[in-house]
Amino acid sequence: MLDADLRPVPPGSTGELCVGGLPVARGYLGRPALTAERFVPDPLGPAGARLYRTGDLARLLPDGQLDFLGRNDFQVKVRGHRIEPGEVEAVLGALPGVHGALVTAHDDRLIGYAVTDRDGEELRTALAERLPEHLVPSVVLTLDRFPLTGNGKLDRAALPTPTGRHTGDSRPLTATEAALAAIWRDLLDVPEVRADDHFFALGGHSLLAARVAARAGAALGVALPLPTVLRFPRLADLATAVDGTRADREPVRPRPDRRRRAPLSSAQRRLWIEENLRPGTATYTVAEAFRLRGELDEEAFAAAVDDVLRRHDALRAHVESVEDGEPELVVAPEPRTALRVGDLPADRVRDALAAESARVFDPAGPLVATSLHRLAPDEWLFQFTAHHLVVDGWSLDVLWRDLAACYHDRRAGRAPRPRDGLTFTDYTWWERDVRSRDLEPHLAFWRGELAGLRPQPPADAHGPGAVLDFALGAALSDELRATAAGLASRRSCSG
Repeated sequence: MLDADLRPVPPGSTGELCVGGLPVARGYLGRPALTAERFVPDPLGPAGARLYRTGDLARLLPDGQLDFLGRNDFQVKVRGHRIEPGEVEAVLGALPGVHGALVTAHDDRLIGYAVTDRDGEELRTALAERLPEHLVPSVVLTLDRFPLTGNGKLDRAALPTPTGRHTGDSRPLTATEAALAAIWRDLLDVPEVRADDHFFALGGHSLLAARVAARAGAALGVALPLPTVLRFPRLADLATAVDGTRADREPVRPRPDRRRRAPLSSAQRRLWIEENLRPGTATYTVAEAFRLRGELDEEAFAAAVDDVLRRHDALRAHVESVEDGEPELVVAPEPRTALRVGDLPADRVRDALAAESARVFDPAGPLVATSLHRLAPDEWLFQFTAHHLVVDGWSLDVLWRDLAACYHDRRAGRAPRPRDGLTFTDYTWWERDVRSRDLEPHLAFWRGELAGLRPQPPADAHGPGAVLDFALGAALSDELRATAAGLASRRSCSG
């Protein structure tokens, strides 16, 4: 039993069944390509020995028997994962009431087939409890029997394919359902989403579910945890869960008294703590770079960059410590940095990229830096560097769309349209109010549990070469001495 690199796999692990030794033939007559693929040098045998790769997938059981799992000819790649359908088929076939199982890939989705009287969605739920998310089929189709060819083999071409990705009717959507459906359509790249449609049947997966949680939370003004999206994969059920969350919680609204100071979000607080524990590093520096070719209006581009900084208050923010060291966001009314424009030799591009990747931001200073380097008359390098306190992977997509829109407006001689709606600090104020109310019972519990504990020393006291003095107490000291003496005695006896 060998892996893809012809190395033995541990007992119980899936591997390819390979045959070696004297009985192995020299190859396929008149088929040199197939011979080269299947008859390979035996890395475990003597010099010149050959190995036949059967293509059969199996695992060695504790009693010495081989458990056949399928063929590696049917290995598929779905959403970046290489999947052995035989592994999924084995689990599907072992479910109660399933008399036959098959798994294939279709349209970048994993499709399961089961000969059973049970409901397909019920089977999929059972698989989700037993398999990693990327191995769970998007849909399980149930059959009375598998189609067969004239000579009694499985006819894969005759298997039914999902006629559509919709699993429900087309009744009118509620307001919450419509808002969620718009997010699903964008992320899943489907033209229509219905109330009873299933997120995973439409091609969703856990990474996209995380994006649904973030975008739905912002669009609907609720705190929508990822587990909620995973627990309610049908659109109507998720909308009901969202409405239940909103019933006892105020939505995010623009603050009429927008101030220059605002609380940090929960994510920002975590980063701020990390930054203070390990200051002076580029750990949380986000460096983006784009090579621009063609005609570029430098003046319009610089104005567009400035427009983006004005449009998003997070990009004009820095962190200050106020009373008792509590951090606050301070939003500058105007951008504190401007686009740096200059020439750069082509052989210095790597140096420029490395310099920005190593840039260290002070949380109390500007947290964004931009530059535009001329490499040639029709070529530029645009660099955008920021601290992770103010940008992340998803927000960058928004910034690039805004930059493109602002640049086109500037080129056309128009002032960019003002940004309407919520700002980032509107959200941080809302989150603080929600957090203070929702977390108070939990905070009260931990205050009670941790009452009387002595504060730990600063983190740098545990650094290389540091000495930490503390009292163990007489009883614990005696116990440690006795344990150490016993260990030393056993070691001398064994030696």
